[in-house]
Amino acid sequence: MGRIVTVCAVLLLVAPVVSGGEQDGQRVTQAETLARDGKPVEAAALFGAELASAQKKGDLERQEQVARSMQRALSAVSARGTDQRDTYARTLRALMLALDGRRHYAFCSAGQVAHELLLQATRTGDTAHVEEAAKVCAQHAKIPKVGHFATAMVDYAAGLLAVAGGDPAGAVDALQSPLDVMSKQGWAEPGVYIAVELAAACVAAERADEAVAALATAGDLLKSCGDRAIAQHFRAVATSRLEGAPEKVLAAYEAAMEPFSGGGSVSAAGGAGAPGGNAGGVDISKIGRAWKKLSSKKPFLTVTRTQGGYLIRQTFDKDFRAEQPVQTGVKHHADGGITLSFWDGGVRLTMVDMRGLDGQPGESSERGAFVFFDPIPRGYSWCVTKKGRVTQTKWR
Repeated sequence: MGRIVTVCAVLLLVAPVVSGGEQDGQRVTQAETLARDGKPVEAAALFGAELASAQKKGDLERQEQVARSMQRALSAVSARGTDQRDTYARTLRALMLALDGRRHYAFCSAGQVAHELLLQATRTGDTAHVEEAAKVCAQHAKIPKVGHFATAMVDYAAGLLAVAGGDPAGAVDALQSPLDVMSKQGWAEPGVYIAVELAAACVAAERADEAVAALATAGDLLKSCGDRAIAQHFRAVATSRLEGAPEKVLAAYEAAMEPFSGGGSVSAAGGAGAPGGNAGGVDISKIGRAWKKLSSKKPFLTVTRTQGGYLIRQTFDKDFRAEQPVQTGVKHHADGGITLSFWDGGVRLTMVDMRGLDGQPGESSERGAFVFFDPIPRGYSWCVTKKGRVTQTKWR
């Protein structure tokens, strides 16, 4: 019933704009105004409606524009601030419900937003939106070639539903499988959150030894990735969710954090400036020159996750091949108007610059609010078409 009411509210909010013929773009202006006026939930519903329209039309440039505007407008709504936690979750929910959960696109998809809602439930211990997120996660996981991460998040959702239903023993059984997947693939951020959720369920079920084992897995993930920002998120959620746990559980948490006890931080770096126009007066990038001839069904870009990093290929340039090493923080790779971002075993399409004149994003220690990555299993390729459709396939 809650989902129906929310969808109706979204439609009522959008109706004045689309009556008499859809006026694409006006929703973004309205959404930006709502965000400035301190109404991020309403803004997210409009951003989602506009993004869904661009996705349905297969307009990748518009998808990027809307996603970028949304990230700027909603940047103040963060998972980190205590006062913003409920607002952040409700904003995610509004965005999720406005998108089509049956498709997976670059920049932002309903399933990715649902995954973030699950992580937020673990951060706060508030499972109010888990049932709706779980339904979208299940829908997302049924998309052909969507990837192993989506299936693991369905299991994570089942664990959170058990927590919400007062069944910690059931949660323990459900959460172990997704933790094993995160550990195997080196997906540290979701892995440490699931480990804390599992440890909390173990404590509630009086299975302290299993809580210790879960936190040891989190420690292995943190040691392997070496990412201090993710370690600090683990610290925040563990100290909140494991308060009052048995001494040996708290000792396991301390052992997991021990390699990061020396302090220090990763600062953000400024982005590269725009390259400027061409001397001949014609400004067009490599992807801009190739765009009209690209197939609408076949990928124009693939990223394969290897043991040591990522292999990048542009299918419209047979000679192009680049490698991106594994590094901590958010790193970028730009070539021919295409900018990719890498973080925590995942990738996202950040920019498709047809003119080749736009500046590049700066690096950062962690992903920003409403910035979504696609985790890639080792040995799999992440692929995107000119319509923005994303799939993952096993690397031959």
